[in-house]
Amino acid sequence: MELEEFLSPLPSVRARDAIVFGNDIISYDDLILKIEEIKSNLVNRNLSGNTIVFIGDYGSSAIATLVALWLCDNTVCMISKDKCDQVREISGLTGAAVVVDVTNDNAIVFTNIENESYESHNSEDETTHARAKFIIFSSGTTGSPKGIIHRVDNFTNLYRDLYSSPRKMLGFYFFDHMGGIITVLSTLASGGTLVIPQSRSPADVWKTIHAHEVEVASFSPSFINLSLASGIFHEASFPALKEVRFGTEPMNDITLTGLKAALPTVVISQLYGMSEVGVPPAYTNPSNPLELRFDPRFSDTKIVNGELFIRTTTMADGYVGKGNLPLTEGYFETRDLVQEDSSGFITILGRQDDLINVGGEKYVPSEIERVLISVPNVEDVAVYAVPHVLMGNVVGATFRLKEPEDPIELRRRIRWAVRDILKRGQVPQQIEIVEDQLYTDRYKKKRKSLTDNGNQRIQKNHV
Repeated sequence: MELEEFLSPLPSVRARDAIVFGNDIISYDDLILKIEEIKSNLVNRNLSGNTIVFIGDYGSSAIATLVALWLCDNTVCMISKDKCDQVREISGLTGAAVVVDVTNDNAIVFTNIENESYESHNSEDETTHARAKFIIFSSGTTGSPKGIIHRVDNFTNLYRDLYSSPRKMLGFYFFDHMGGIITVLSTLASGGTLVIPQSRSPADVWKTIHAHEVEVASFSPSFINLSLASGIFHEASFPALKEVRFGTEPMNDITLTGLKAALPTVVISQLYGMSEVGVPPAYTNPSNPLELRFDPRFSDTKIVNGELFIRTTTMADGYVGKGNLPLTEGYFETRDLVQEDSSGFITILGRQDDLINVGGEKYVPSEIERVLISVPNVEDVAVYAVPHVLMGNVVGATFRLKEPEDPIELRRRIRWAVRDILKRGQVPQQIEIVEDQLYTDRYKKKRKSLTDNGNQRIQKNHV
């Protein structure tokens, strides 16, 4: 489906609110006019069929600019405002010659940039195109950004086929994240309202949900856990909220139970997605939200040695400078470890890359975390591999506590609490207590950085 066709129903909802940000309310009529104005500006600047670096976050100008860039068949390299230091590197990787900065929602800044370091790596450059595309970036194994190229029409086709009634959706995931892009496109597809919080702190997010009667919100489990710990659910109610979706990392039983207790009338569902495959529609098991089953209309899966392989209708075209996605018989190897039950529901256990090999036995960190977080006084915990001369690795665990506690006493309590639950190799051999949060600025567990740092931890409360 062409983007023009995808947007064609919008005039019929002109009077409806499209974007709410604080006291500012933008109707679909305002949004359509803004898209048309920006598109005209792009045409006058001859910015059609180009590769563009786009810097922005949720806002009416940012959304209108993104749509206008796509209407002009540009490939848009998505960067959030906290990643501005990567602009030159990304322009060098992609050949982008223009930066469009919409970090100030009241102004759109165009900047030309030279690409002396850019070289096309293929006979047909991946970023050349006749249709709108976007590129999202993740950290590669070398630390350099890895650009993943998607066609916009794959997503517009998906949301055309997934019609839903208009609802008020929270804009939470970052704009340069797959979750942010599908939030925008799914909201536009339904003629719904995108509600944007002042910041991504729990206080601002839940204040926004309450004040603007948000109906659907999506979060990471780390953010949900932080929200539960903040006490926000004791201070306000959210009668309009109908559904909370979680994704980006495994959910543990304690956080899920806490969320159900805090929002007993709200449907809790799970999202699964990756930068390479999009966020394929899935059914959440109503009796256990930790289990999901993919909609066979939009994806096909198989499990090989406990690892999920998937192909979707929103698969990426490939990587910048590295050609097509590496596929096995048409399936993408996710490196996510899963369990499947007899009814076809799967549980996401964690990443293959996060496995801890202790003397030849491999353990999934999230399974250990699900046990450790149930220990009294534990607010959050991250489990990771610690190098060991004899065993190869042992399990390490960094704790954030609800109340201060002597590390020796914590270690004693943990060993007692898990004695009949965890295997000997799963019991943490190195324990530390920190005051810092255990998630990144994008509310995902910091497990990788803790693993990479080995024995050098965030704070030296080492037992």
